[in-house]
Amino acid sequence: MQTIQNMEKVSVLEDAEGLQQDLERLVNWSDMWLLCFRFSAEKCKVMHIGHNMKSVYFLNDKGLAVELQEVEEEKDLGVLISKDLTPSKQCVAAANKARSVLGMIYRNFKVINKRQFLTLCKTYVHPHLEYCIQAWSPSLRKDIDCLENVQRRATKMVAGLKNLSYVQCLERLNLTSLEERRK
Repeated sequence: MQTIQNMEKVSVLEDAEGLQQDLERLVNWSDMWLLCFRFSAEKCKVMHIGHNMKSVYFLNDKGLAVELQEVEEEKDLGVLISKDLTPSKQCVAAANKARSVLGMIYRNFKVINKRQFLTLCKTYVHPHLEYCIQAWSPSLRKDIDCLENVQRRATKMVAGLKNLSYVQCLERLNLTSLEERRK
């Protein structure tokens, strides 16, 4: 098998043709080695990142050349990746999931003490806010605040902390901000 070319970007027609040839070689390699799976054109997608040349790519699926769908964003292993590579949509999705868990906690626990809160928050809320954070850690203030607001709201659920500032709540609970945890 010939090696697949190592391309950094597609900026001219020759680069796009090279990438298309790589796709064809990949399918041929799979056929040659009689792999039990086939590449499914409907599961393969193209995402153009940056201001590079936009090309159409095809994948041979059951003998037919099928055009690969172009997408603006894609979810992979639970992480949203957008063509501008900003984590904003991932932050909103994570915050929404965590808020829904907080709502469930609020409906089921009318009074929460510090120990209960720490257990519930670390077990059910933080995993949504920190899932795969190494891949999408936010850098924009609006994204950081989007996540931080969930924890800010959560700390107000603890008995006796409702009228304290966020920083004071964190101190009383022996927690750090999510931004600090990522550092």
